[in-house]
Parts: sequence; structure tokens; C-alpha cells
Amino acid sequence: MPSRRFRDFINFSAYLDVRPNDDIIDILGFLAFEMVRSLCVTALEVREQLEKSAPSSRGSANVSPLKRKGERGDSSPSKRARTDGGAADSTEENGERRAGQSAPRSLFAPPPSARQPLLPSHVLEAFAQIQRKQTSNRVGGMRNWRGGLSRGRVALV
Repeated sequence: MPSRRFRDFINFSAYLDVRPNDDIIDILGFLAFEMVRSLCVTALEVREQLEKSAPSSRGSANVSPLKRKGERGDSSPSKRARTDGGAADSTEENGERRAGQSAPRSLFAPPPSARQPLLPSHVLEAFAQIQRKQTSNRVGGMRNWRGGLSRGRVALV
């Protein structure tokens, strides 16, 4: 079952009309893994660069662009969130938690050090960066080539 999904993922039928052997599938699996890994590593670097530049451009660095539920002003300020026990949450009137109390833990609560997940924009920027690196390596003629083996950086994507 997973091998069929992998063959569909890489559109294997477009490359071979015959029944593929295990070596070909292993090689394609390795290449696909390396491509996804290089994209993810570069996307993580892009995300870190954006996180470093975001606090200077925005007022608060802890705001997630995905969740906007708490931004609405239509909810009553007198209502308080309830914990698992059903009792009102112990917050001060300004909405901040008292010192020494931690956030309630639940199955769906983010970890205490939650980071922003990789977004499609991070992956697209990573792909563009990898492509720019590849084209800059190809362009430029001989680049003062004096002979011998010229080795460039290998980019799989």
C-alpha cells in the first residue's frame, strides 16, 4: 500500500512502462527523501530569518498568523475561560495569569515552547532559494577556470 502511494506521488508511470524493480524504487525513494529534506532544511532557515526580523517589524512576536480567535472584540470581558474542572479560570481583571500558575494542560494545547509551523510560503521561498543557487552556479562562463576538476555544490531540487 505505501509503495503504491509513493509511485503515485512521484508519478512513476510517466517514467517507466515496465514493472519497476526494487532497486529503481529504492533510488527514487532516496532522491525524493533528499529533495524533501533539502527543502525542509532551507524552509526552516527561511522561517528562522523571518522570526528574527518579525519582532522589529511587529509589536508582539508571540502572535500566530494562523489563529485569530482571540483578536475579536465582540466577546464580553466579563466571561472567563473554563478549565477541565469546570471552574472559572483564575485570572486577574486585566486578563493576565497570576505569577506561579501555568497554563492548563490538555491534549490539544500547544507545547509551552510552541514555534510557528512551516507555512507554504516558507517552502516556496526555500524552493526559490535553491533554484537561485543552482542557476548562479551554472551561469558565469568559466569563472577563471585554470584547469583540473571543477566541483560545484550539488542541489537535487
